[in-house]
Amino acid sequence: MTGPSDSGGVTAEQATQVANALLKGKAVLVTGAGFSHGASDKFGDALPLGRGLAKSIWPVAFGEAPFDAASTLGEIFRIAQQRSGNALREQLERMFTVDRSTLPKRYADWFALPWSRIYTLNIDDLDSAVQAAKKGADLNILSALTSSPGDERAGATTVVHLNGRLADYPRVTFDPPTYGSRTATPDAWYQQFIVDTVTRPTLYIGTVLDEPPIWHYLSQRGAKGGASETRPRSWLFTKNLPIARRELLAGFNINLIEAYEQEVYEAVVEPFRAQLLEVSAQRRRRARTGASTAANVADIIAENPKGESAFLMGSEPSWGDIHDGYAAEFEIDVELESRVLAKSDGAVVLHGPAGSGKSTSLMRLAAVLAARGNSVAWVDPGAAESIAQIETDIADLEPDYVFVDEVDRFARGARSLIERVAASGAVVVGASRTHRLNAIGLRNDLDADYVGTPPLTDRDAEALIEMLERANRLGALLSKSPAERIKAVTRRADRQLLVTLIEATSGRKFHDKVADECADLAGIQLSAYGVICATHAAENFGLSIDDLLMAVHGATNEGVSELKQLISDQLLLQVDGKLRARHRTIAESAVDHFRKEGQLATWLEMLLFMVAIKYDRSAQDAGPYKKLLVRFLNHRFLNDQLREPGDVRGVYGALEGVLAQEFHYWLQRGSYELDYGDLTLAETFLRQAEAIRPDDNLFETAWCHLLLKMSLNSARGVSARELAEEALRRLSALLDDPGTRTPHTYAVYLRYGSQWVQTGLLPSAEDLVLRRDLRSRITQANVRYRDNKLLREAIAEAERVIGR
Repeated sequence: MTGPSDSGGVTAEQATQVANALLKGKAVLVTGAGFSHGASDKFGDALPLGRGLAKSIWPVAFGEAPFDAASTLGEIFRIAQQRSGNALREQLERMFTVDRSTLPKRYADWFALPWSRIYTLNIDDLDSAVQAAKKGADLNILSALTSSPGDERAGATTVVHLNGRLADYPRVTFDPPTYGSRTATPDAWYQQFIVDTVTRPTLYIGTVLDEPPIWHYLSQRGAKGGASETRPRSWLFTKNLPIARRELLAGFNINLIEAYEQEVYEAVVEPFRAQLLEVSAQRRRRARTGASTAANVADIIAENPKGESAFLMGSEPSWGDIHDGYAAEFEIDVELESRVLAKSDGAVVLHGPAGSGKSTSLMRLAAVLAARGNSVAWVDPGAAESIAQIETDIADLEPDYVFVDEVDRFARGARSLIERVAASGAVVVGASRTHRLNAIGLRNDLDADYVGTPPLTDRDAEALIEMLERANRLGALLSKSPAERIKAVTRRADRQLLVTLIEATSGRKFHDKVADECADLAGIQLSAYGVICATHAAENFGLSIDDLLMAVHGATNEGVSELKQLISDQLLLQVDGKLRARHRTIAESAVDHFRKEGQLATWLEMLLFMVAIKYDRSAQDAGPYKKLLVRFLNHRFLNDQLREPGDVRGVYGALEGVLAQEFHYWLQRGSYELDYGDLTLAETFLRQAEAIRPDDNLFETAWCHLLLKMSLNSARGVSARELAEEALRRLSALLDDPGTRTPHTYAVYLRYGSQWVQTGLLPSAEDLVLRRDLRSRITQANVRYRDNKLLREAIAEAERVIGR
């Protein structure tokens, strides 16, 4: 790239450096009053700078008293607001409302550049003026006082007013007490701000960085210290910066260039305008089309590098490992290929225990079929889109074969996905853990060929040992004879291939080795590894570096360095921009260790806090953050994971501040107390859920559940039968409506209805009617949800009471 000639205070070399950073599409813009100073209000006056603003609101605070230059803007603002709030509002609206008709054209370009995000310290409506002109980028303008990162909109450039907008007055952040309250508690947008400025090149324009909250969070960015510099170079554009502040900022890798906003535009933006706007246009096009959930296997293989020996040490398989790496071929691979080639339509489902090589077998067969000229589609295991979107993406590829790893992640939707894709003429090949396959009832619901992974044979062991030897990764096997090597590999009967590999090559128990890896970590590395393992184990989902830094409060130079060390040590892998543990089975073993050490609650709390402020509350579909939130808030999940009531309640309690308006949060918190704790607390929390969404059938089921438990706790009380009758009547209404019935509703009705029969307190006629209805509901449940575990238990309990 060739640069411009020197302009103003920006040299040609500096302009080229900044433009190159912008062209990568990851830079952040932070604007202050000096950025907006080139725009005018409706009276033709330039938008004010700090000292000018202080003078203009002085009369509101102190009347005709002479201006005191020693008083700060924040102090004057505070007094003006206290003495004449309406007059101050009018003055602010006059000074900070931009005249659309005289707005310089360059501002449209500023906002149209390919920014990762834009933050402004201003309360003016410059961004709204640009948006009203309908030129440049689509802007999503947010106030940090009334929004969170979850309110971002795909395809739009987010502009965050860190101190609030004009419309927020009097809640804007101007004076020292308000600054203090903003920094006293975690602030979602300031947390995102510091993550962005630590991990992305940042342009500060029109600010001298003297705002207290900025320095509060900028200090978290961390000085370089003894660690290598990991923060990208950033630039501050201003003039007359005090020498001391210049030196402080240099320690944060923020470089001063003495230039004002218009000079920066002329030197940096104008010469590269066409290239920069094209990067923005490409980004908008990608946002419109979205990333496909299905990909052509031949294309994937062509784009992937060769495999690495890390696969043999427990990493998840890559396409390079399959096509040109260290993945041994096993007898199950031959059988699976034979079963699939024998079909012209329909489905084949491979199942086995965790870590048994199912993904590797699927990828191998997909690669083989693609190499033979077939059109082969691979569905991304991390796809969070709707099943309908996945079907559309598959259809666009017109495949002969469709491979769906971890098909159980679609729960009861797996059957419809497979049947609808197969109906188009493709053969569907899926994989699932055996216990999950049974839990979702797929084997009973779907007509398919089911292939189980068998124990490793001697031939399998020989193939695996050959790969280990080729990669110089025999480890403890090196000193053994060929027969001893085979025995070491095949001694496990459960075909946990990953566990076998690690134990055979290390000479140690798998879980002991994982526990030692966890115990060797401390500080940010320990927190980061714990959060990643908790996420990967529960949902097989990866987190971005930004997500992880926010979750563990590690957005500092040291934090980024520690994270890179985990990746360098291969404890964490970065795949498609997401961080994961080496393998899901390793993540699960680490979670067991963290649970025993009493650390798991901390990792879950960190993860949930990050997800809670980043998920999109307005989205209809369950995006990745919402999916994680629903999964990790589930009261049974938290109980199974943490097991200690104090830990579960601690996690729920820590999230109340960010999820107080979330229906699902109160529903699950109440349901936890309903199933495992205090009914008084359950009633309180469920009332909170009802206030947010009063007509929700999930709340209705939980409330009826509460009424039934309360009635049984005092079955001989005056109102017990009345409560029970009301609850059973309301549950029956839910069960009669196809739109509201769920397995859980059936389970509650059957379990507690049969318990009321068991009390013997019902008159014979009522007892007979209830028994008859329970039998009818059992029949319905067996037809509709015969494989739901909790419902099966409720049916068995009811049948013990009333007979089959």
